[in-house]
Amino acid sequence: MAVFNEDTRVKIPATVQFMRLGYEYQSLKNIELHNETRIVVDRFHSAINRINGKEYSREEIISVIEEIHYIIKNNDLGKAFYQWLINPQDKVKLVDFENIENNDFAVVNELTFGKEGSEDDKSGSFRPDITVLINGIPLAFLEVKKPNNEGGIQAEFNRMLNKRLERPEYKKYFNMLQVVSFSNNMEYETDDDSAIAEDIKAGSFYTTPNGQKTTFSFFREELPRTTGFVLIPRDEKYIGILYRNAMNKIDAFKRGSNGSIVKFITKGDVENIPLLLPDNEELLVPMNNILKQIQHRKQENQELASLRDFLLPLLMNGQVGFKEEV
Repeated sequence: MAVFNEDTRVKIPATVQFMRLGYEYQSLKNIELHNETRIVVDRFHSAINRINGKEYSREEIISVIEEIHYIIKNNDLGKAFYQWLINPQDKVKLVDFENIENNDFAVVNELTFGKEGSEDDKSGSFRPDITVLINGIPLAFLEVKKPNNEGGIQAEFNRMLNKRLERPEYKKYFNMLQVVSFSNNMEYETDDDSAIAEDIKAGSFYTTPNGQKTTFSFFREELPRTTGFVLIPRDEKYIGILYRNAMNKIDAFKRGSNGSIVKFITKGDVENIPLLLPDNEELLVPMNNILKQIQHRKQENQELASLRDFLLPLLMNGQVGFKEEV
């Protein structure tokens, strides 16, 4: 029986999307982490060698990581580390911005920052859902919540602003992290870009950590506004048949198009969609139920496909296996 939870509905599909973009999946199994920075040492070592055109010894690499640790402990909101990233000058180059393909891109799930223990413990830790590693350095993380999880996004805002950013022992990590993002894979509640992101309960948000002055932004500032048509039935019982007739009209537009391009659709085209109703409108209720089941099955199939795409590479390289039942 399929299990649908936060992992299968959002975290695994988001991880798979990173992999489709070219990121490698970093397993926590046998990972070598620098304890104070959470840098993945072997990824860091090979990437630094490549982008600097030099073979560094392990001792030299550990020395560079220790210097990073020293710098991110500064009380400067990460400015010194940021300057090192974008303009290393006489330091070791950490990211190759001129030749992006030289860099190492990976994601890891549930990477622990801090000492072992819960986030509520005095000396605890936090574990973002997905951490982005650039050349082995954790430079971003993404927290994902399943759709329609009431209060989920608000809980993330509260945890970030009132817990993580207030903890002195977490400061060095946020001096190193360049981007933090939250999403529950839903549409925004409002189109008002002047709204305060922290007051919105659904959508996707990002920020650059800035201590107690941290604020969040929408992911849509630079998206062009588009004009569309919304069909709203006067009664919910008409949803199914309106949807079916609208899809038939869309198919008709496609058949009349040249190749894959539909030149334009007018308001009149939408207003004149024929709507054929049965004499017995009680039949509309089971039709709606069937439509909901179809949509639910489609969503389940998409989630199962994402789960398959996520697990198959891990199975092939031996990172996961099957437990034999006797």
